[in-house]
Amino acid sequence: MTMDGPVPRSYEVSVFITSNGFCVLFNDVPDMQTMDERIGRAVGHIDILEGPVLRSLSDNVSVLVGAGSATEVDRTDALRRR
Repeated sequence: MTMDGPVPRSYEVSVFITSNGFCVLFNDVPDMQTMDERIGRAVGHIDILEGPVLRSLSDNVSVLVGAGSATEVDRTDALRRR
């Protein structure tokens, strides 16, 4: 179903039978596409953070911990978690 207006909108329409009658569900297709694109971008960013960034940090944890003003307990904890 397409609605006319300032911006044409497309809707996916579903009708369900309920115990009290019926229910009509309108899904805004452009909004769903926008959400899918945003979710895809977020997953892409998470893949980068969990992949090469995490590997790089794991490989250099001893250098990074030694460079900061961390206490001995923090250093030991960071190296233990490695």
